[in-house]
Amino acid sequence: MVRLMRILSRKDVVNYSRYWPDIFSLEKKKLEKALADNQVAIHHVGSTAVPDLAAKSQIDIIIVTYNQKLAAKQIEQLGYESKGELNIPFREYARKDNFNIHILPENHPDIEMLLLFRDYLRDHEEARIAYEKLKKQLSDNPENHYKNAQGFTEYTLGKNKFVRDILEKAGFKRYSLKFCLHHTEWDAYRKLSGDSQEIDTLANYFVYYKGNEIIAAAKVKGRNLEIIQGKELSEMQHLIEKWLVYKAQN
Repeated sequence: MVRLMRILSRKDVVNYSRYWPDIFSLEKKKLEKALADNQVAIHHVGSTAVPDLAAKSQIDIIIVTYNQKLAAKQIEQLGYESKGELNIPFREYARKDNFNIHILPENHPDIEMLLLFRDYLRDHEEARIAYEKLKKQLSDNPENHYKNAQGFTEYTLGKNKFVRDILEKAGFKRYSLKFCLHHTEWDAYRKLSGDSQEIDTLANYFVYYKGNEIIAAAKVKGRNLEIIQGKELSEMQHLIEKWLVYKAQN
């Protein structure tokens, strides 16, 4: 076990390690015990789940659960620190050392998205090689590792177009509610909403995806839906109302 944990000590992009799946399997057993009946599935995702793909030595894990907030509390006994929702609606995020945990409810679109992306890279060598090249290029620039106001680095944001292109090829068509994070999402928000005001730090800004296409945008302040524009607004509004209820839960 000590040897396996040493493999996770690097923060830069390193060559694939055949030990990464073993590290995931060991942690999965601990998570299963801690979660008891509050689990549907546990998946290894991200670059360390793709054989022969260079990656940062960080194990990304999806927990599909019946109760996200409870699951976040249950895994604290394993040393995980809960970070709350952290940039993705309805997701609870937790981490320790080199483990990143994405706690999601059943049928959350990000489950399918992350699994589709992982499986496409597993099955398409050309895409895997191209992704590795991009990751190394982004990682080599020290400035790409500074976090922005939302906690993202250009290393992460710089992969967005590649990821979206792969999801298009993989046939990802799900509707999904997202916070505005990437500059393309902010551009889409302003275009769809007509909102030219400065960003209100007390508000939440959303975009609504159909597959890779942003079809609607909204602004929520407190419990008030101040702006909603675009297509299929009733579905987006329903998700926002559901999100407001979720946020109000302890």
